[in-house]
Amino acid sequence: YRNVQTFTVDDKNRYQVLVPRGCVNAHLCLTDTCVFNYKLTYGYVQQQDQITLKWNDPEYKIFWPIKEPILSLRDS
Repeated sequence: YRNVQTFTVDDKNRYQVLVPRGCVNAHLCLTDTCVFNYKLTYGYVQQQDQITLKWNDPEYKIFWPIKEPILSLRDS
């Protein structure tokens, strides 16, 4: 609970990350182009029912290697 793990996934290591149900996850693309795929072991949860956190929430103290990311409207 409230633990943070980070992974660098790229075309060289080709890692996959399993995020258990009930956990939140975030993605940061460090290149001009990236492709991100995910699949769920359960049905899609509608946006209004999803858990969201602000990317730089001070409570979680998550290290992001950039200071001013380009955010989606939802994440702004």
